[in-house]
Amino acid sequence: MDEQAFSTEEVIAALENVGISQEVIEYVVPILGYESRVNGVPFVNTAVDTESPSYGIGQANVDSMSPAIYMAFKELGIELPGITPEQEKQLLSNIVPDKNNNGQIDPGEDLRPFTPEQREFVINWFLNDATLNDHAMIFKHMLHQKEIEGLENDFEAIDELYINTVKKYEDPNNADAQALKTELEQSVNGYYQEPDRGIPEPEEGFTPFPLPTTGPTDTEPTGDTNTMSDYQSQVPSQAPSYDKAQYDTRINRLKESVKQSASDYPMEIPVNLKNGYEIAIDLMGRQVDKQRAERGLNPIAKPDVKNSYRNNVRQSLLDALDLLGG
Repeated sequence: MDEQAFSTEEVIAALENVGISQEVIEYVVPILGYESRVNGVPFVNTAVDTESPSYGIGQANVDSMSPAIYMAFKELGIELPGITPEQEKQLLSNIVPDKNNNGQIDPGEDLRPFTPEQREFVINWFLNDATLNDHAMIFKHMLHQKEIEGLENDFEAIDELYINTVKKYEDPNNADAQALKTELEQSVNGYYQEPDRGIPEPEEGFTPFPLPTTGPTDTEPTGDTNTMSDYQSQVPSQAPSYDKAQYDTRINRLKESVKQSASDYPMEIPVNLKNGYEIAIDLMGRQVDKQRAERGLNPIAKPDVKNSYRNNVRQSLLDALDLLGG
């Protein structure tokens, strides 16, 4: 793979893709930029440290970070040559079993370091095959390895992984580090700032419609002149309250229920039927009991409404609904 430098925005997006939080990204991206500089350019995919065998944008050390690298390989589907079941177990857990029970790691027990063949394979992968998302995946597992080793959070892990860069960034007299830190922090802040939601620029060739005139015109109007009044007639002047809307909904639902339940009465109910209120209570009570039974509830206690009359069926239905609804 050819040497390639990525933008701050591309690095942030890659870290987000592997699940790194915004707080960690805001802290680590300026650090990674300094760590992966080549000839002053940050975020170079083939960056190699001059003092340690560390590679890539996250500057993973192929010796001390072998568990993190292998964890990433497993997630990426990359096969490490010559891996044995015992070595894989140690790399994935970052734990070396004390087979001799002597409280120390004896020669031959620690299988986490890569063999020469594996080490060469990993270095070639960093220099020739690793994509930006692969680098982000490696970094994610570097944090995980540090967590296994006892560090309490990602920020402590970052401070330990990149101790030299952190010290340079904390030194106000280090002009080179401060300049890059400021530049990268501004880029990160710009990435997470709200976009400008002002008036958008019109597209090329856009022609606005003429504004309607408000005063009298010399020409006679054509077509239907009542369009606006028709529109206004369909729009309520004030939205109903929540209670009113809920009440109307209950009325409409019970209208359909009463129509179905009314078939139990063979006679046609006259407008001024003397016992219409009693019938309304019975009809609606049946529907309420049906709905309560579906929910495993007991039937409602129906009031005694004998000898209670209403002037018409509509008033009987409304009063019955209020009584049953509580």
